[in-house]
Amino acid sequence: MAGEFAGKVRETHVALLKSIADQCFTFDSHAHVGQKWIVPANPKYFDVDQAFRENSTIIWKQTSNIKVNDLVYLYVTSPISAIRYKCLAVEVNIPQNYRDANIKMNKAMRIHLIRQYDKTQFALPVLKQYGVTTVRGPRHMPEQLAHYMQVREDDDDE
Repeated sequence: MAGEFAGKVRETHVALLKSIADQCFTFDSHAHVGQKWIVPANPKYFDVDQAFRENSTIIWKQTSNIKVNDLVYLYVTSPISAIRYKCLAVEVNIPQNYRDANIKMNKAMRIHLIRQYDKTQFALPVLKQYGVTTVRGPRHMPEQLAHYMQVREDDDDE
């Protein structure tokens, strides 16, 4: 639906769901059992840093079969070239008809920020050691890389 009224209803709905989620749930990285995905984020087209400063839950373009409770690791492309964010998919397959000069989007997902990483912690040279040489579209995270990242997170939490 489009229009001012539908937009206000949608905005109120999203704010209510976020309030419920924030008050009723903790987003614990250890509680996850779904798939792990690496998804590119191009800073030329969207300022994901600013988006997460404003809200811990954002809408993101969905082009793959990501499901609710999957982990979505956002890989910020050049000049950063590193995994910067660990998120939980909280809503998927949201119809979205958006197009501009750089992005075409037919469906979206809502992702919730779990953790932010330093831009050097999981940079491309580290990812290459685990078989991730490029991130041009959504891809499954190799198990060895997921294990390495979890060990590093656990060490950081101690």
